[in-house]
Amino acid sequence: MRKIIIGIGIAILAITSLFAGNPITEKGTTVPYAAHITTKTTTTPTSSTCYVSSVAICVTAAGTTQTLVIQDKGTTAKTLYTAGTAIAVGNTYINFQQPVLMTGGIDIITGGTTAGTQDVFITYWVP
Repeated sequence: MRKIIIGIGIAILAITSLFAGNPITEKGTTVPYAAHITTKTTTTPTSSTCYVSSVAICVTAAGTTQTLVIQDKGTTAKTLYTAGTAIAVGNTYINFQQPVLMTGGIDIITGGTTAGTQDVFITYWVP
């Protein structure tokens, strides 16, 4: 009986260790960022190197040939997301299985002939 109880205890400990803690928050400060963007501009959630774990974009009013790009601020910027040349009204959700490195921070760049309206939500952590 004692061996069964010890075995069950070890199994419970092994299972809880798989789900205990969030590796993102344990490595730094998690930041839930939100922006309501209505102009053609560059919005900078952070200028610190960070790791992005999720992105959500809700376009409520599409502009004329509106564009939206999320990229890092590295010497040669690396694009995380691009909406091309004609954003449509709708939602986009991206959850990364592994956090994505954004060297030098994050830029959200909107452009086009006429600005639209979009809400951008980014969850990232700074080491």
